[in-house]
Amino acid sequence: MLDVARWEKSRGAAGANPDEDIAVRKLKVDADSNVLRHVGLACKRERPLRALELCDLLLLPSSWDAAVKIALHHKMVQLAEQIGQRKEARQSRPAA
Repeated sequence: MLDVARWEKSRGAAGANPDEDIAVRKLKVDADSNVLRHVGLACKRERPLRALELCDLLLLPSSWDAAVKIALHHKMVQLAEQIGQRKEARQSRPAA
């Protein structure tokens, strides 16, 4: 699995090429979009544990919010709460 955080850290704090930063952001958005599609399918099939596992693959904070909305759309309130807790835990964790 691609460790984006480690890759970005190895590049330094500031990106050398703005076009490259845009390309990386687009790749993250595309990856998260695919993960969110699978989260929706897992919710539809009533597999909340699978949906929660998939959320660990999300790269962007806004994607975590979208995952919560997907869970709520499928009336999985407990799953939405668990996703929110994992998001908070991930944000409070120092970057490796």
